[in-house]
This record gives sequence, structure tokens and C-alpha cells, in this order.
Amino acid sequence: MSAVKGPFVFVSDDYVANAPYESADQTTNRLISRSKLAGCKSIALFARQTPTDQAARFKAEGFQIIAWDVTHDGPEAVEADLRRVGAEIWMPQMETVREMTSTLRCLEAGLHTRFPCEPVMTSGGMDAGDGRTVEDNKRLMRQFGVNTVWVEVYLQDQNPEHPNLGNVNHMIWHFEYNYGFPEAHPVVGLWNGVSVKNYDLSQHGRMFSAWRSQQMDEWQYGELASIPDLPPPAPPSATDIRNQVVSIAKEWDDQNPGARLSRIHIARRIASTGSTDTRWNAAREDIVTRLDSASFPFASSSTPAGTGARLEIGKVVKPWVDANASARLARLSVIMRIVGSGSIDTRWNLVREQIADTLDNAGIPA
Repeated sequence: MSAVKGPFVFVSDDYVANAPYESADQTTNRLISRSKLAGCKSIALFARQTPTDQAARFKAEGFQIIAWDVTHDGPEAVEADLRRVGAEIWMPQMETVREMTSTLRCLEAGLHTRFPCEPVMTSGGMDAGDGRTVEDNKRLMRQFGVNTVWVEVYLQDQNPEHPNLGNVNHMIWHFEYNYGFPEAHPVVGLWNGVSVKNYDLSQHGRMFSAWRSQQMDEWQYGELASIPDLPPPAPPSATDIRNQVVSIAKEWDDQNPGARLSRIHIARRIASTGSTDTRWNAAREDIVTRLDSASFPFASSSTPAGTGARLEIGKVVKPWVDANASARLARLSVIMRIVGSGSIDTRWNLVREQIADTLDNAGIPA
């Protein structure tokens, strides 16, 4: 999961190119004002060129500091710049084989353990070269835990030979599917007056970035503010949650064969019954009555207890149970009551034989 607070704009040569026309303070004032206009929560500063005092001003205004740069100067110099600008995210540029090689040296030096690493990339960064294949690059990214990448998607670079360079959905798919990154977000090109509305950001909401501040007009920042957030994801259905319970419990069962009376095995049996399976209806009253008689707490008041698989199951089930507190006969409510008791809770020993027998009598498979 990305550590970046989107959206953000890349700052490139502003402090150098604009020096003849405005002071560093004026440059920062402009960038802060426009970033706020766009609703940005972070800003990507060109690490080597950003004055230390100006970087501190962005942080004082509440912006998350992303530091981007090439890494040719080596790990010590890169880390010094990251610390100097107060970086919260390290975003090495990886557009070429050489940039991949120098970034790997920084990863080998452990920079990613001190700064979350989310590279900004083109396909050129994953090309074979310097003794590595594309598969080697994929393996190394996994090895160093580089799971999130920011993909350059520029309509300005699109051409008949490469018709998808400005296609957000295609480029994101390419990096996730062909290069194996678990998470990828777009960097859209807004120079030469290109509107952000020319890019399809419907799958990303406000998790995107723009290249680059020096070539953007104020109206383009205003357009960034109009890009809506993604709607919150729908909560998983009861069926989805039961399937998760079965998956967690099966892995535990496979390692503990014969544990017929364990809470985890019983939870798996209950979760394995389908939504329209009448066998659960035949068993549920008796099981709930036995839990009541043994003074098991109601599911809505239970908190996940124990360790390992039982704790995992409890965490998966509890949100549904909390939202459906009156569903005392539901499979998930019963599972929560069973797994929510402690490891040395003797109440389970009082009812486990009878509950297993009830499931057997109802024809629910072990």
C-alpha cells in the first residue's frame, strides 16, 4: 500500500531555471499557493536542487515531502539529500538501465529501510542491461520490497509506434501484469497546456501525480482539484468473509490433522456451508443454545483473542459481526463467539464434543 498522500506535482528545475526572475521564497510561495489550490497533500521536490530552507517551508505548511532524483552520485550522497530536505518518501527516478543500476546500489545500502521507496519509472528502467535480465529486475524489486511504482504516462510522448504511452489504464496494467508490481499509480504529463481531463483517472481517484510544476499554468492546478476521490470500497459480503475463514482454517487444519474438536476446525466446518444450505438451519439453534449455556459472550461483545489462525479469523469476521449485532444465529456470529474465547478458556471444553456431534448429525462435513 502506497505511503504517498495523493495527489502531488513534481517540482523540477524551478529553483534553478526561475532564479533570474524570482527569488527562492517567491518560487516556494507560488508552489505552495498552487498546490493548495489543487488540493495536494504532498509535493515531490527535486532533492539536489531544492534549498534546505525552502523544503522546510513546505513541511511547515503540512505537505508530505517526497524527494525524487537520479541516484548516480551513490548511496551516501543520495541519503544526505533525502535527510537535508526532510524526505518522508524516497522516489528514485528509474527510466534507464543506468538509473536502475544506481538505484539498486542504494537499495543494497539499505536506503529503503530508512525511507519508504516508491520509484517513478518508465519501461526503460526495467530493460535488460548491466548483466541483468528483465526477470532479474523483477526479482530484485520484490527482494527489496519495492511494491509501489509511479508510472510516467504522457500523452505528449504517444506516437504511432507507441500508441499507449498516454493511456493510463494500459500503462498501469503493463507495470502490474508484465513487471509484477502489486501497486502502480500514474504520473500524467501536463506540459504544453495538456489538461488532466484528457487522462482517464477513474481507477485511481486522487492517487495520481503530475509532471511538472515549471510547465504548468494556474488553471491546470485548478483542474487537479476537480478530480474526485474514488468511492469507498464496498464491504465484503458474508460469503466472501466465510470463504476467507475457510482459507485461513484450511491452512491451519493441513498442519494439524485430526484436530477435530479445535475451535479453528469447527469454524471451518461452519463457514463451509453455503448461503442456502439448510443443514446450517438444522444445527444453528442447538449450537447457539450450547454456547449460551456455557456463558460464551455474544459475538458483538467479543474481541479477537489468541494467536495465529484464530486471531486472523477473528479479525476477518469481527467487522461483519459488529455491523450485524442482532444476527445471533448467523454463521459468522457463531464463529466469532467460538474463536473469540481465550486459549485456556475451559468453556470450550464443555461444549466442543456436543457442537461437533451437532454438525455431524446435520450432515455438515468435517
